[in-house]
Amino acid sequence: MSRHDNTFRILKNINQKFRILPRTSDYIGLSVLRLIGVKTRVLVQFIILKILYRNKIRTRLKTLHEFYNKTGEVDALVLASGKSVSRLDENWLRNFVNNGGFIYAINQFCDTPLSRIIKPTMLVLSDPAYFEVNHDSSITRLFEYLSMNPEILLAMPAHFDLPEKLPNKTLYFNALSLSGFSRNTSPLKPRGFIGLTAYHALSISHFFPHRRIFFCGIDNDLFKGLERDLHGNLVTIGKHMYYSNSGEYKLYWKKSVKAILQDLAQYFNDLEFFDNTRTWNLDQKSLISRFPIYDFDKKEGF
Repeated sequence: MSRHDNTFRILKNINQKFRILPRTSDYIGLSVLRLIGVKTRVLVQFIILKILYRNKIRTRLKTLHEFYNKTGEVDALVLASGKSVSRLDENWLRNFVNNGGFIYAINQFCDTPLSRIIKPTMLVLSDPAYFEVNHDSSITRLFEYLSMNPEILLAMPAHFDLPEKLPNKTLYFNALSLSGFSRNTSPLKPRGFIGLTAYHALSISHFFPHRRIFFCGIDNDLFKGLERDLHGNLVTIGKHMYYSNSGEYKLYWKKSVKAILQDLAQYFNDLEFFDNTRTWNLDQKSLISRFPIYDFDKKEGF
């Protein structure tokens, strides 16, 4: 069992027993006192993790500095896991690969149709589930995929450790959270944005000197699937581009519709922190307004 597993387990047990800190997901749309409580939680957790992992994080962040000039000023493509990736123009993608573009993928990319066509340059992980000793079969498949493709770079939080050794070169980023206190998007400092893996991938891509950055699969459309199930529970149905269950997954909510929508609005709000001067959204139907929609008809640069 790793050190961070023990740390999080201790913090979780203390919180459950004494109810010191509210859950982060509880504060959206509720009282000012609850907002203060959650901000206190973020700050306390940040201080504890920084004390525990300060030296480890500082040492590992050097990997990003060392790799900085190796990416060159090539174009970058961030592939998230939303269904919009299935609408990506194949000819454009083929040209992007042929022109030496740098491809970022996340999480279970190995379970997507695209994994049969292209290999990412870098795979980004941040979900704690990937760093637990006891993981499910899907994570085992991912580790096998990485082992069979050692040329793929791996990016992960600097305070985490993998449960098994992989042959891939690993770069580390700062995944500590100061959400609510900061607007930082640099992977070298505590993040100000919500801890979605796709946002971490955007953060890393903006750190490197890419000429242009494109992204697809950051759909942020969970609100479209908000409904009540047969038992009266509020549930949102999301869609991934993964194979299992047609890519659909459900999230159950124990809060009001107003609070849910305000919660999901944070996904859009935190994208406002990112620079939009060299970034394009490839999803022609996207509701994200922070970044311009790429015009495929112009075929800029190809």
